[in-house]
Amino acid sequence: MIQLRIPRFGAISAVALLLASSLAACHSAPESHTPVATPPAAATPAAAPKPTSTAAPNAPPAWHYLDDSVTKEFIALFPAPPASAPKPDGKPNAKPDPRQDFENRVDWLVYHSSSRRVIDNAKAMDKEDLIRDFAPIMGPAFTNDCKPVLDFVNFATADVNRVTAGLKNEFKRPRPQQPVDYREGDQETGFAFPSGHATRDGARARLLAAIVPDHAKLELDLVREATLMAFNRIILVRHYPSDITAGLALGQSVAQKIIDKAKADPKSEAGLALAAAQAMWKARTK
Repeated sequence: MIQLRIPRFGAISAVALLLASSLAACHSAPESHTPVATPPAAATPAAAPKPTSTAAPNAPPAWHYLDDSVTKEFIALFPAPPASAPKPDGKPNAKPDPRQDFENRVDWLVYHSSSRRVIDNAKAMDKEDLIRDFAPIMGPAFTNDCKPVLDFVNFATADVNRVTAGLKNEFKRPRPQQPVDYREGDQETGFAFPSGHATRDGARARLLAAIVPDHAKLELDLVREATLMAFNRIILVRHYPSDITAGLALGQSVAQKIIDKAKADPKSEAGLALAAAQAMWKARTK
């Protein structure tokens, strides 16, 4: 079920909208809000796999459109995140990284300025983490039976998950410590940088925009929605702000590599999948 999007105010609105504007500006040059009826949650295409966890899976899925060289490329591209302030025993480091202290303060501000309504909405959205979260942006044509669209995005997202897992294992950044009064769930395990949720959000927004390449407003709406969904991970104290911004950037960047590959070689697996998705969407929205 698609959850209600609730406006963020104060610190939440300022940070989230700033991230959304920055990402939208990055992707508007090269070449997705009215609520609509959403598809039922029960039926999902058999060939469209549910994205796997980014927390270093024991048996990662096979690559679909990319290969291992992409992971190495992005590991070399990304700088290491700020050093974690707390030690494994919970005691602070003798010389905490001031950048980390800044991120802890931002997490604290967002958490303590969020209303119960906003936190509950973030929890509900956090449980979904599926392509159908973008259904209100895509419109009534975006249903569970548009298989070529779902296959292209879900297979590409599986590749994105592999890249994310590689970066998490490389940097091994611990997650932020949840507040003492935090009662939204257990402390999450796995590494924090970059955020897997944010990476998938950014990738899905970019991939869906590529399926509808001539719709500028849709693309901007998709980026804004991805940013707000990713920001839920800060509201829930699951990630530092840099985990989120890095995840959104990584997701859109890896997705763009898949799109570029599809355009450069229309007969490749990525090229055929993108063409099929575009053809179905065009037929549905005539």
